[in-house]
Amino acid sequence: MKITRVVFRFCPILLVVFLLTMPGVTMAQIDPESEPDSGLNEREESTPEQYPVLNGHRFFPTILIGSPFVQSTISSAIGGGRVGDLNYTITNPVNDSTLSLRGDLGFLLVLLEFQHALDEFVALQFKTIIIERIAAHEESILSQGLTGEVGFELGIRVKIWETDRVYVALSGAYASSTLVGVTPLDFLEDVLDGGLESIGSNSLGRSENTDLFVFGSDVAFAPAPYLGIIGHLRVGSADTPQDGDNNVPIASLGFSAHLDFGSLINTPIGVTLGILTNSFSIGVDDLATRNTSLVYGLSYTGWKNYDFGLEVTSSRLRQIDEETIFTGQLARIRMWFYY
Repeated sequence: MKITRVVFRFCPILLVVFLLTMPGVTMAQIDPESEPDSGLNEREESTPEQYPVLNGHRFFPTILIGSPFVQSTISSAIGGGRVGDLNYTITNPVNDSTLSLRGDLGFLLVLLEFQHALDEFVALQFKTIIIERIAAHEESILSQGLTGEVGFELGIRVKIWETDRVYVALSGAYASSTLVGVTPLDFLEDVLDGGLESIGSNSLGRSENTDLFVFGSDVAFAPAPYLGIIGHLRVGSADTPQDGDNNVPIASLGFSAHLDFGSLINTPIGVTLGILTNSFSIGVDDLATRNTSLVYGLSYTGWKNYDFGLEVTSSRLRQIDEETIFTGQLARIRMWFYY
C-alpha cells in the first residue's frame, strides 16, 4: 500500500517532467491561461453531459426511490434476496384445528425501465419487472411452491419548477402485475374444504392479477455541490385479489441523501442512504400489507453519462392476516444511462 501511495503521489510530477522534456513542447502549450484547442471544444460540445445536476451536485438516484428529473434515460437492475420468518396457517374445516408453518423465501429480480423526454418539461415512462420466488424450506415449499410475478408500468412525468438548487416534478402511472405459480398449500386447502371431488385441472396452479393507479410528486434539492436530497410521494389505489378485487388506497413516502465524493476529494464515488415507507409493493403484495425499507447505495460516477452501482435494501414487512413482522433483504446491481 505504501508503494502504491508513493507511485500515485509522484505520478503528476513525472507527467510534468515528461511534458517539459518532450521535443517541440513549450510552456505556452501547457500554460493554463493559453487558449484551449478548438477541436477539443467541438468534441466536448458534441457530447454534452446528460446526467442530472443541481448546484454543481451530480445526482445518482436509486432504483427504490427513483429520479425526479425529466430526462431520457435507460435504467436496469438485477439482483436477489430473501424474506424470512414467514408464517403460514392452514385450517382444517372438520375440527377447526390449525397448522402453523414457518419458512424462508428466496427471490430473483430483473428490472428494465425507459424514460424518454419529449422536451424539457414532459417525459414518458415504461417499466417492466420480473420477480421469481423460490421456497427455501419445506414449510415455504408447501405454502409458496414456485411462484413468479411479471409486471409493467406506464407513466408520465412533468417538470413544474426548477431553480439552481431545487427541482420539482409531478408524475402519474398505471401498473399491472400477474402472479403465477404452483402452490401445494392451496391444493391442500381445496381438498379439506371440498373433498377429493373438488380437485380440478388447475388446483395446483395459481394466477392472480393486480392493477394500480398512482399519482405523486418528486423533489430534488442540492444544498451543496457534494450533497443532494430526493423526496418521493405517491398516492393512489390498487385492485388486488387479497381484497376481493376491491380498490384499496395506497401510499408511499421516501427520502434519499446522496454524498458525492467527486466534489469532496475528487474521487468518482457516490454514497446513498434512503428510506421508503410503502403500503403496497409489487412482488410481495400477496404476502404483506405495508413495509418500511432502508436502502444503501454505492455508485461509480467516473463515466460521463453512466451511473453504475450496488444497492442493498433491508425491509420490515407486516404479513397479511397475521400480526407478525417478517424481514427481507435485497441486493441488486443497477445502471443508469443518460442519452
